[in-house]
Amino acid sequence: MTSLARDLAWTSGSAKDLVKMWELVAALPEPSAVERPSQYDGGEPPSPKLVLSSDRRVGALAALAGNPNLDRRLVLDVLDQLNPVEVRWLTTYDDEVPAWLKEAAARHKASPTQPEVPRVLTDEELDSCADPEAVMQTWLDAVKGDHGVYNHQIEYAILRSRHRTDTLVRQLTAPTVLSYYEHPVVADALMRLCGTDPDRWHAVVEALASKRDFDETFGDFLDRMSVPPA
Repeated sequence: MTSLARDLAWTSGSAKDLVKMWELVAALPEPSAVERPSQYDGGEPPSPKLVLSSDRRVGALAALAGNPNLDRRLVLDVLDQLNPVEVRWLTTYDDEVPAWLKEAAARHKASPTQPEVPRVLTDEELDSCADPEAVMQTWLDAVKGDHGVYNHQIEYAILRSRHRTDTLVRQLTAPTVLSYYEHPVVADALMRLCGTDPDRWHAVVEALASKRDFDETFGDFLDRMSVPPA
């Protein structure tokens, strides 16, 4: 839909069609936003494109806003519905955003009820947190329902952390955890589950060799393996 919206933005002279497309794009799911450290940041805040799980929605809205046949009031009314990082996106990319919209986004004040964008912390930063697990839980909550590379980066950040807990790991997708070998996370969990029971180990081996459900969490996988073998 966002590709169609861009095409319409560049070619349409119909205000009616533009309004309909604007409403459809604005109603798309809000992207997740988590600040993740990068070796390329140079100490500067990461760009909105790196913080957002996707900038396709806001990019399509910016393209539609550039069509003079679309009512600007309709555009401005949607700012309150955007993720704060999407609003920041509108202030950042001169070549993709009309000047009047960039200025409006810069003046826009986020709602006080908008949650802060969580930031992935290093273990050294987590050391000074009163509850590292709670901090890391905000990362998972922020990407809940997302799939793909963006979500996996958050999951690997948790797996690599010495502050990870069983509660956190159980919420990660099973394929991600089962393919992680830098630390014995899976081995430790399976040793606790299977012990010296050969039947349980055989069931685990069969499960690992079968087609995986990419939506299954590691906790669900362990619960499934905890059922006594038939």
